[in-house]
Amino acid sequence: MPATRSSRLRRTRRLALGVLAVAALLPATVAEAKPPTQVDPALMVPTLNPDFAPWSCWEAGSGITCQGSYADSYSGVPIGLECDGQEVYLSVPPASG
Repeated sequence: MPATRSSRLRRTRRLALGVLAVAALLPATVAEAKPPTQVDPALMVPTLNPDFAPWSCWEAGSGITCQGSYADSYSGVPIGLECDGQEVYLSVPPASG
């Protein structure tokens, strides 16, 4: 005997309620990332290159990661090229910030 529309609807409702009940009983898992632990750059061995100071170091995974930046500036450095018979020079302004 074929199922009637109301019996299929009841079966669907029961299934939906069962799924909701199981979902409500499952523990909610939330992935929380710990803030990175800062590490004193002066403790690094070998010592960090002072040309890249200031350094920022922190624990990352199973090691320590350090980040520095290099800001060089120079003016009037010949690069070995000529343009219309004139020497070409390179200039890099100091970094802002």
